[in-house]
Amino acid sequence: MAIATEALRTVEWNGKQVPVYPMQSFDFSKLLSQEPEELERLVRCCQNEGYFYIDLQGIDGRRFLDDQQETLKLMHRFFESPLEAKNQYGLVAPHLGYEPIGSRTGVLANTKDGYEMIKVSRDEIQKDSPHIPDVIKNSPDMKVLENAIAGSNIVTKAILSALSTG
Repeated sequence: MAIATEALRTVEWNGKQVPVYPMQSFDFSKLLSQEPEELERLVRCCQNEGYFYIDLQGIDGRRFLDDQQETLKLMHRFFESPLEAKNQYGLVAPHLGYEPIGSRTGVLANTKDGYEMIKVSRDEIQKDSPHIPDVIKNSPDMKVLENAIAGSNIVTKAILSALSTG
């Protein structure tokens, strides 16, 4: 598939019609198993288009999707907490802590962002006493964060491995 220069369809976003371009999809299970045809397709895609979808619907990816749903539940609970609870540590480092709404530049000129975020690093989550707000520091929530980070790590490493051997 060559890079699409003409959009097959458009959608409305922010009051404008914007193009939607097709992207290839790759089976995570096949990448994890290092199936030569899938590796070759991925490498070609990265050389030609540079972007793609990963299909996690198979047995090897479903756990990641389940973990993602648990992470979303945790994030809903966290972001519904009072500001004082979320901002217990503030932004400890560029990769760690809480950032409230309006901390960054928005997508439109002269605007601020409309989102808040919590940043939790893999190294931090492994510490005996990580710098994360108490509102999500209980054992079940820590397990959800560990699973999300580990799952993302596995998917990323599988893609990088596929690209290096393909």
